[in-house]
Amino acid sequence: MRIFISYARLDKPYCIQISNLLTAHDVWFDQRFYAGDKWWDEILRRLEWCEGFIYLLSPASVASTYCRQEFELAIQLQRNIFPVLIHDQTTVPEAVQEYQYVDLTNGLTPETTALLLNSIHNAERSHNSHRALPMDAMPRAQTELPVFNSASVISVAAAAMEKGQFDQAVFLFKQAKAKGFTSRFINIDRLLQEAERQLDVQAKEAQRDSDYRQIAALIRVKATRDMGCEAIGEFLKEYPSYDPEQVRSLCGGAISSGNGSAPAIPANSTPSKGQLGPGLAPMRTPIAQQTAAPVIPLIAPQTAAPNVSGFTLPLLDWVAIPAGYVTFEDVESDGARAQHTLYVPAFHISRYPVTNRQFQAFIDDPGGYNDPRWWDFSPEATLWRSERPNPPAGRFEGDDRPRDTVAWFDALAFTNWLTGKIQEDLCLPTSEQWFRAARGDTHRLYPWGDAFDVERCNVKECDLKMTTPVTRYPKGISLFEVWDMAGNTWEWTNSTKSGMADDLSGYSPRAVHGGAYHSEADRARIPFRYYLNPRIAHNSIGFRVVKHGK
Repeated sequence: MRIFISYARLDKPYCIQISNLLTAHDVWFDQRFYAGDKWWDEILRRLEWCEGFIYLLSPASVASTYCRQEFELAIQLQRNIFPVLIHDQTTVPEAVQEYQYVDLTNGLTPETTALLLNSIHNAERSHNSHRALPMDAMPRAQTELPVFNSASVISVAAAAMEKGQFDQAVFLFKQAKAKGFTSRFINIDRLLQEAERQLDVQAKEAQRDSDYRQIAALIRVKATRDMGCEAIGEFLKEYPSYDPEQVRSLCGGAISSGNGSAPAIPANSTPSKGQLGPGLAPMRTPIAQQTAAPVIPLIAPQTAAPNVSGFTLPLLDWVAIPAGYVTFEDVESDGARAQHTLYVPAFHISRYPVTNRQFQAFIDDPGGYNDPRWWDFSPEATLWRSERPNPPAGRFEGDDRPRDTVAWFDALAFTNWLTGKIQEDLCLPTSEQWFRAARGDTHRLYPWGDAFDVERCNVKECDLKMTTPVTRYPKGISLFEVWDMAGNTWEWTNSTKSGMADDLSGYSPRAVHGGAYHSEADRARIPFRYYLNPRIAHNSIGFRVVKHGK
């Protein structure tokens, strides 16, 4: 059978796996490396050529305009349709639900492989071959790609990036270039480079997740557990912090993660699939309510070291900052300069700014955002919360982007909630602590040194016009390996202009540090800071957390 595989570029590892499986058939899939009219004409020719249409279902492919159009055309051309579920957090479109599907969310097992091959074989035996139509007979209105003018294509692509749909963003930026888009102010090559980099990260982590699920399936079965445990040992050498389903514990503790530490367990472990079992089944109920692929960061520590309560959050990781001195060389918003040296006791600071996913856990927790305990640190905070019963909405989507649009009250309430969860003494940093974590015993201007570098932070000069995942800039970390202290979002502190950090009334302006995605590079320098009204919530302001004690 001649088979067309429709997939999102993020899911290319799955596509290659399935293509290699179907060696007895003539398989074609689009490499998706280029854009323009010729690319789409080739899609149309191959849809006319094929007899079977495999639709790889994932959040990314369901969100893709192009995958959906390929599916609709395959239906119009009466091709044999073979939906293949490759991600268990996919909301399956209603038009696909009437077809039977093969569940490969746990990998290509012998059973699921047989189901896919049998489905194709049965279609061949039934002689349900396609009725060939000449290209000029295909319904032209449905075969054309969306048309954008030079201005709208950039806004549509930027919106796709904000949602983590980097596959679509790459295509749109390439389409804009192919159409001759130019601008005095927009660097489309840099935007395309960033979208491709993010897409590559997503694809690598999709491959990691696929490998993990297959290994986990082996470990859960006693007959194959030894082989699975051997495989997880090798896997953990490459991804020492990644074991969301805790399958390592089934191997009796004999597995080394490659760096001597046990892999941490993210709080958002893979959800159960409810009534959906593996194999062939009717698609009658949406699998999950998630419709867009999350933004996926570079490989990085996923959780903090164990705490006394056992509670943790994805990417919640602490960095120990030793005691020492900081010398303030302030360049404040009014241009005034001052210099003074202060001693800072030892403390811990969160390696990354608080992310969307972490703040959402605060919102979703029944004892979180709506619990008055976290807002009773001052009468002003209590009043603030009573006047704003609904949580603030962030501007930029993506689990691992920094949480923006939080007022100082919101940030401090989050630290109070997290204090209760992990039973540690947490708070917002003071300016002195922020300085110490950013520059240590040096006088450097940026966390990495004195010279600005667009490859080390997200500021106006990068021309991205949005926040990026907090793990985006490994070259921009501080001496103590604290990430994202320059650019992306400003960060709230507890310090007032008079230096008081224990005044929690909410009347005094609070210092923010670090600059933001739309700030000029000079404002992302360590000495620079603003003092803002604690009621301000803007899409360029976020925060991170400090921990006192051992």
